[in-house]
Amino acid sequence: MSSIHPEAEATGHASADRVIRMVVLSDIHATQAGDPITNVAESTAEHPKLNALTGAREFLEGVAGDADCIICPGDLIHQGHTEPMGWVWKELQDLAKTLGAPLVATAGNHDMALEATGAERPNSALRDLDPQFPFPDQSCVDTYWAHDFAIIASGSWRVLSINSSAQMSFFDESERDHGRLGRDCMRELPKRLDAIGTGKAINVCVCHHHPQEWTEDSDDETSHMIEGDRLLKLLEERPERWMLIHGHMHHPRLDYVGHGSGGTVRLASGSIGANLLAESGIQFRNQLHIVDFDMNAQELGLLVAGEVQSFDWETGEGWTTPAPGSGLPVSEPFGYRRDGIELAVWLREQAQQLGRRTWSWKEIIELEPRCKYLAEIDRRSFYQGVRRLKGGVVEAREEVTFEW
Repeated sequence: MSSIHPEAEATGHASADRVIRMVVLSDIHATQAGDPITNVAESTAEHPKLNALTGAREFLEGVAGDADCIICPGDLIHQGHTEPMGWVWKELQDLAKTLGAPLVATAGNHDMALEATGAERPNSALRDLDPQFPFPDQSCVDTYWAHDFAIIASGSWRVLSINSSAQMSFFDESERDHGRLGRDCMRELPKRLDAIGTGKAINVCVCHHHPQEWTEDSDDETSHMIEGDRLLKLLEERPERWMLIHGHMHHPRLDYVGHGSGGTVRLASGSIGANLLAESGIQFRNQLHIVDFDMNAQELGLLVAGEVQSFDWETGEGWTTPAPGSGLPVSEPFGYRRDGIELAVWLREQAQQLGRRTWSWKEIIELEPRCKYLAEIDRRSFYQGVRRLKGGVVEAREEVTFEW
């Protein structure tokens, strides 16, 4: 029998409004009893203002009731203590029912038991879940545990779930401190993607570990996915365009990764559960995200574009609008990539041709609609380009004005 299985089909909401919406909740780190290391404990399940996971259900029903898919990039539990695994999986399933959207997950390093117990494997708690992990379709389950990946699809979207924690399933201590992209996965995955073709409009790859080193927070940070650059290269060279969503770092970020201008959109989703202040004293807060893929952007030549909405968790308050500097802002676009200086030169030329000295951001979007999808990192580069060309950028609270 071939190891290539049919694509698992998921049912979700129709996207008549030409927006595909995915909810992202990562790094839950659930425990049984209340503990300062986490904001998600089975013992606080009845208190949605004290429990980030149970609080998410009511909150998301109000702001994301039309979701197409729910994504969980791993670390359902904390440090391999598997007792609350069934509870947190049920909570996620209940959330999926509330939103009327399928749940797609992947394994995190904390989801693996650290010590052998009888005939159990490190991933036994995941494999014993009901509905099955990472998605209940049997062919999906078989492929995930055999080849470290699974592909789930609905009408206009496809999610590729990568198990970057697979090598931890052998109690190999050398594999505990990093992720890995298995060679078997890389051998089978291109065949599978080629076999199912490029018919889905939105393609998302979800994994737990970041695919390349991340030294911004620590010079000796080496917990990334070994050979993750192979995954980035594969996605970048595919005829379809991808968004990569991962967890593990607890540091929310929206940017692009890869080797060229066609690199993958990357959402580092942070954590909804880990107590970040107690963990390291860093300024970031727990966040969940709503990713809206705007299908209208494809008419502008942007195959993966839209906006990410983010929300902060405040114990005792619940899910709220992000505070400045807490992670991703309440809304951030993505999808249009252009060098900031090149874009500034273009604007100066337009100003000269049209004889206009002052431009609002709204007017720039009317002139170049793709600028609506300019990510914050590229928008800041654009501001620098304007200033480098002796222009002015006035940043008011609600608007940005450019002057020549």
